[in-house]
Amino acid sequence: MCNLRKIVCIAALAILALSITASADPGPIRTVGTLETFVYSKHGYAATVPVLPGRPNVSSYGLRFSTELRATRVPRILLFEDALLLLGDSKGGRDSKRNMRPMTVLGRYGIGVEILHGVQLRATHGEGYDIEDPKTTGAPWNSVSVRFQRAPASGDYLEAHFYPPHNEYDPYPFGLFSQRVVARYGVQFAKKVQVGTARRIFLFTEPLLLFGDSRPQISYNYSAKPIAVRLAYGVGLTIKHSLQARFTQGEWHSLGGYKGQSQSWNALSLRYGW
Repeated sequence: MCNLRKIVCIAALAILALSITASADPGPIRTVGTLETFVYSKHGYAATVPVLPGRPNVSSYGLRFSTELRATRVPRILLFEDALLLLGDSKGGRDSKRNMRPMTVLGRYGIGVEILHGVQLRATHGEGYDIEDPKTTGAPWNSVSVRFQRAPASGDYLEAHFYPPHNEYDPYPFGLFSQRVVARYGVQFAKKVQVGTARRIFLFTEPLLLFGDSRPQISYNYSAKPIAVRLAYGVGLTIKHSLQARFTQGEWHSLGGYKGQSQSWNALSLRYGW
């Protein structure tokens, strides 16, 4: 367990150092990214990752690191990652207790190619990791997607996913196996809208809509039946050009095929971008 924590910390620090160095001195590598720290409400953040039986999986804090790297000699090729480290071992609500114990990592990473200006073709792998048990992984998925994004630094994008058979996106891996419905397709987008003339206050949203009707090891098909939507939205304040304060609300809603909980959460955060 200690070795895994060291590896996770060292890898995160190494990527962060590389990104900051590349952003300060472009040289052979160009990078854009964000680093965001979250303080969740007393109900905590319950990640959708199966963990050791009997152990709470509600966290009080989070650290999210997202970055995109490109080599200046081959600018059409890009590497990307998005990792959320959840901290705090708590049951949430009345039994909440705040601590900084590393619990879970929710990550996705992959490679992409810019086929046209503002149009990317991406291959992504996503997975959750229980830090308490190095042998346990949660809800792995793969996708091939097309992403429309004119300016990566703005954060606005539209992405359409295809999840291949046996690697679908599972919105609620906690559920009974016989009742689980996984997604064959997904549509995700992010949008930020400035409010007022000062343009320091903004509204933002980043929903993920899932479609499909496949059941793990039972039925694989290419149906596009609506399943669920994962909402994330809120309001923010630009403190400096590269620093924002945010309030975010997140939750799941059924579109007809989702049998899980709403798993609502909210948090205050500081986001630094480069």
